[in-house]
Amino acid sequence: MTAASNSSLKSGPNSSPNASPGSRRVIAEAAEWLVRLQAGVDTDTRAAWQRWHDAAPEHAAVWQRYTELQQRVPGLMHGAGSRESGNGDIVAAQALKAVASRRGRRQALKLLCGGAVAATTGSVAWRYAGDQGWLAQTRTAVGEQRTLTLADGTRLMLNTRSAIDIQENRRPGADAARIEVMLHAGEMLVDNRQGGDGAGLRLRTRHGYVDPYSARLLLRQLPECSPPETLAAVQEGSALLVAGGHTDATLQAGEARRFDTGGFQPVQAWRERDLAWTQGVLIADDMRLDDLLRHLARYRHGFLDCDDAVAARRVTGTFRIHDTDRVLEALAHHLGLRLRYRTRYWAMLEA
Repeated sequence: MTAASNSSLKSGPNSSPNASPGSRRVIAEAAEWLVRLQAGVDTDTRAAWQRWHDAAPEHAAVWQRYTELQQRVPGLMHGAGSRESGNGDIVAAQALKAVASRRGRRQALKLLCGGAVAATTGSVAWRYAGDQGWLAQTRTAVGEQRTLTLADGTRLMLNTRSAIDIQENRRPGADAARIEVMLHAGEMLVDNRQGGDGAGLRLRTRHGYVDPYSARLLLRQLPECSPPETLAAVQEGSALLVAGGHTDATLQAGEARRFDTGGFQPVQAWRERDLAWTQGVLIADDMRLDDLLRHLARYRHGFLDCDDAVAARRVTGTFRIHDTDRVLEALAHHLGLRLRYRTRYWAMLEA
């Protein structure tokens, strides 16, 4: 982030005509934080951001509006720009102004994708993450997957655009500290079947927590749901689910369940295809084309879309998530569609 970019953020022809000077200032500050948090987050930076966030209700509201836009538009290309020229800051500000003035989805996307094309050197990757995901200790980039081993031997595999925090909490009278993993965004495969009953591990999301007992399970944030939910799916072992801190349920092997702070959805059957990403593939079984593109967008920079006229076309197949360009070409060929790039980061499938 450059000091020279501040004037561009705070005033100019791109300022929202509906925003007061105070609102424009908060939007500019939020944009600066969005960019600053990508440069490397240490304890002081986290604390400084939190102080800014909590200093006024308007700060929290602007930040929340941006994260809600991210949640409504999965796969969004979160602007890129040159740090030297300050383009990253300008794109961030424009995106936030679009949200603050409640402009349409398409216009916000044009602002973000347009900023990506304007970049000449460097980039700022705006990861698809919820509110606290920006400050998470461990994050995966677009298309990245990562495997971690915790102190108790538990193995975590993070999928693309995921964010977690890990901490140990010492419990009075307990022989060992409880390890807590907070999933802020994305999804992770958790395996704590080795040794003991796994009672020292707790998995948290914004909707509640999961205590896995010698289990292999998937935990996924579902921001596309209305309201957003968490999915827990147990392949082996069992797990205790607590929604909103007051309602609990037990999941056995072969069961899956969605929940939010208000409670649980009905139990569903475990689906092997939910873990296909661990093998580098995405499995579509009679899936709508627009849903397939939404899932595929998580593995590439940019925005994927299709004409409304073809959005409901059904697709069945197995697709390699690490070569999304080839997947798009194959979809266009087999469905008789045209693949068009509006920009380098905005691909469309059209009739």
